[in-house]
Amino acid sequence: MRQKVLSGLLATLALMVLFRAGPATAAEPADPAISYLMSEYAVSQAEAERRLKLQADAYGLHEQLAGQHPGQYLGMWLDQANGGVLRIGMTDPGLVPKLPGVVAYRAKHSMRELRATAQKVSAVAGNAATWVDPATESIVVNRAGSTLVGLTAARASALVPVRVNERIPDELKCSTLYCGQAPLMGGLRLDIQRDDLSVGGCSLGYQLQSAITKDRFVLVAGHCTRSGTHTHVDNAVHQWFGPKLPVAVEGGATDLLAEIGKNMANPGGYDYAILPIDPDGQDFWIKTVWADVVGSRPPSQSVYYNGKLLPISGFTAASSALVGSTVCASGSGYTPPSGVSYVDSGAGLGYEPGTHCGTVTSSDESHITVRICSRKGDSGGPLYDPVTRKALGILSSGHSRTGACVPGDTELNMYEPVSRLLARVNERTGNQYQFELVPQPEERIFRHLP
Repeated sequence: MRQKVLSGLLATLALMVLFRAGPATAAEPADPAISYLMSEYAVSQAEAERRLKLQADAYGLHEQLAGQHPGQYLGMWLDQANGGVLRIGMTDPGLVPKLPGVVAYRAKHSMRELRATAQKVSAVAGNAATWVDPATESIVVNRAGSTLVGLTAARASALVPVRVNERIPDELKCSTLYCGQAPLMGGLRLDIQRDDLSVGGCSLGYQLQSAITKDRFVLVAGHCTRSGTHTHVDNAVHQWFGPKLPVAVEGGATDLLAEIGKNMANPGGYDYAILPIDPDGQDFWIKTVWADVVGSRPPSQSVYYNGKLLPISGFTAASSALVGSTVCASGSGYTPPSGVSYVDSGAGLGYEPGTHCGTVTSSDESHITVRICSRKGDSGGPLYDPVTRKALGILSSGHSRTGACVPGDTELNMYEPVSRLLARVNERTGNQYQFELVPQPEERIFRHLP
């Protein structure tokens, strides 16, 4: 009980720090998650803050209900379009606690029953990826991994609705990028030279470390370094048309890189590369002393968040990503206007690099799909929950758009779950490294970038 109370208190304090009262100024821009909810759903700032507080509380409630009532609990989802309520499905709605913003409804099946059905449907459909949609009590099948005959058989064999998910086209957002400055943070621009001496790149995702040696690495999208135009040892630097600060260098262990053809080109494949921090960049990115940081040390794990460093502590597994929740992504896609000396990543004029927020539309073990704006140059950038400050994934692919973001657009982008990538690389390396996200020190830092 004491631990639950403490966890709730920490979440409340985090919200108090993250969503401070008072109008935004030029020096302190409006919080992106709040701005997104206000714009997308035409709600007040107070209502947006209430919805994010409900989102933060939902994770603990999910664990409680799944643990106490596994045979009755279906799942939960945030209904942003209809009042921002948390809808919870339970075969006996009376088991759902009566809490503000929570709406219980009677489910026909439990999540345990539907997951068992999903496994059977997957087998009939040729081992295609499947997942459960609690909002519709249906099984979703990834069409890209199944056959037409298999889909027909799957629908006939299931006792619940089975619908097909048309996979988003795999247009990879891999190009040259621009972002800000040290300290090393998610969303930072990485420039990587190709075999033909042209320059491409991606956004930095997260920092990893070996739990055994404590050596540092960066997690990026695999297609940034693994292709027919990257046959040499890749070096990732920041600001190609500037100081060319060394960030990471491709190591000799191929197990740290996605397998070309075997995984990256196939539906449900793995799109990752884990690169050691360049020894020449260690002092600048890791050991630099920042005078205004608690304990004279920068945040160990952070993402660029609308002009601030947002510390990230741990990750949320893809299976626990909340459909309907507000999430944010950081990236550095950029097309410079005439006369500006930055490499064009292909984002299109009018697109603003930095932080964009959106809504989770679906999640399974292989991908988290988000209705969010992103452009070429954002690949590998981090997806995270700004309320819980947990990592979710890195950008892999999505719909093709250029230019400025369009409010209300139905653009969807797909993110490789951090949980899945860590499990995969640790399996491939036989736990030789025991990779983990770099943990946050005791002090929680949230400050403006200089």
